[in-house]
Amino acid sequence: EGRATEVVVRVADGLVLEGRVVGPDGAPVAGEPVEFFFPEDAAPWPGLEGLGALEAFEDSEALRIVSKAVTETDGSGAFRLEGLPDRAGRLRVGEVDGFGEDGFEAAWCGLEIEGVRPGGPPLERTLLPAATVAGRIAPASIDGGLEVRVDVGPLGLAGDVGLDEGGRFELRFARVGRPIDLMLVPRSGAPWCFPALVLRPGERRDLGRLRATDGVRVEGRVVDSSGDAVAGAFARASPEPWSWGRDARTDDDGRFAMDGLPAGTPGTVKVEHARYRTEVVTVADLAAFGGRTVVLRRPGLVAGTVRGAADGALALWVVAVPARAGEATAEARVATDGRFLLQLWPGPHRLRLVARPGDVPQEGEEKVRAERDVTVVEGEEATLEIDLRDG
Repeated sequence: EGRATEVVVRVADGLVLEGRVVGPDGAPVAGEPVEFFFPEDAAPWPGLEGLGALEAFEDSEALRIVSKAVTETDGSGAFRLEGLPDRAGRLRVGEVDGFGEDGFEAAWCGLEIEGVRPGGPPLERTLLPAATVAGRIAPASIDGGLEVRVDVGPLGLAGDVGLDEGGRFELRFARVGRPIDLMLVPRSGAPWCFPALVLRPGERRDLGRLRATDGVRVEGRVVDSSGDAVAGAFARASPEPWSWGRDARTDDDGRFAMDGLPAGTPGTVKVEHARYRTEVVTVADLAAFGGRTVVLRRPGLVAGTVRGAADGALALWVVAVPARAGEATAEARVATDGRFLLQLWPGPHRLRLVARPGDVPQEGEEKVRAERDVTVVEGEEATLEIDLRDG
């Protein structure tokens, strides 16, 4: 910091990585993406630790940091990557977790190879055909085709697929051998859900005739802890494990209703309001939610004082660790007079007094000075004193 450093880089020609990609019958596979990823924990060239590969812009001498080299197979299935460092990396051929550049129309199942080192003999790899999922919607006159949603672990993808005149559709997937959660959502009515679908390379999975239905209604009422209606709350019903759902706002009487949800599917109903704690109700079947009443609770306050602090150069913060998993951590900075005010949701919390060199802590720089347990009551203010001299 505060100093200028000059780095002189000699750009060499680098090494070549080449090969050929074919199908199971030996025919060339053209137009498939090929990517070579440089290792993340090492510099491509000795002496450039901490940097990625350096690549010159076409019309200048400027350099940029890149993490991979990209090409695609030509008409004979061949590929060639030039200017690579003498380091082993990861080679990806075709689509792996994706579903093709054109949506759900992947032609081949991609593959990844670790420890590939440029400069060796040409590689030859065989790709297997992608899996196909087909079906037919009845009635075929369903309006506007389908929205297809696929959840792959933390990755959720969505895209549109049209229907032919007979209501038929086809989807091609590059992800095989591992579960995918498939959902078909019509423009109106309830979706069809196919969780944990495992496909094989080249397989054609026929879902048969899918009959359009109106689905089930999820309705309920939202009140506060006094039993008064909460208007304007946001409610969302989602079948698990998908992120898709139907939404509604509560009316003046706190009531909400959502149509077009799949029956026989587990799911959640999430209710949010800016002035209340978010509540999530989990049910084994969305149809069984019925007309439940969801109770929202207001936050409480913790007014505290820190005594005996001697960290003049450090910023002191109070960090609340929530008892309920999935909730955000709340923080408040301790003022120069040792006071802090923290708004928390009702229930038990563990408060940590931490010392930080700055407002944004870096790994290993945050020091816990004290811990205290506190129970917050809705709408009330709790007082807390933390005396560092007590140990």
